[in-house]
Amino acid sequence: MRGANSFWGVLALVLSLSLAGVVRSAAPHGPGPDAPGPGGPARFAGRQHGWREMNFQRRQQRMLNRIKQELKVTDAEWAVLKPQVQQVQQLQFESRLAAFMWRFHRRGMVWPANPLVQAMQALAGTLHDPHATAAQIRGKLAALRLAREAAAAKLMAAQRHLRGLLTLRQEAVLVEQGLLDY
Repeated sequence: MRGANSFWGVLALVLSLSLAGVVRSAAPHGPGPDAPGPGGPARFAGRQHGWREMNFQRRQQRMLNRIKQELKVTDAEWAVLKPQVQQVQQLQFESRLAAFMWRFHRRGMVWPANPLVQAMQALAGTLHDPHATAAQIRGKLAALRLAREAAAAKLMAAQRHLRGLLTLRQEAVLVEQGLLDY
């Protein structure tokens, strides 16, 4: 059950982040002729973005606090573990974001700069080109596979490093939470 909840949580997080980027890019950049008060709609859009960013930071902090509590570590131990936990979380997020974006690719949307995402975008662009040759598609697929393997290797290395800092019980807790692979 915990795995299903974390999947939906990650999906909601990815959707909210991608939606925040779309809203930000679509927001007017200055007061229009009928803008109410100084700043107009741009000021309102900025406030919304600030709220979403603050909400994301709170959610992330609550998650980290929960992990610290479940690991039953001291503040000194957490000072060592926290950066490693955050790095694994970031790498997992980037990998899941890339997979999500691949399924729901939309032209014109701005996605974060990530080698895996860029390789997926390049393949999608080639697939949308009616004049693309088999050799071009094969090359983009090969580049995507290399990017995916590199991202997986980077994540595995970060998980291996984190695993080396944990007790057996702590490792089991992070496996249960989906932060470490089996």
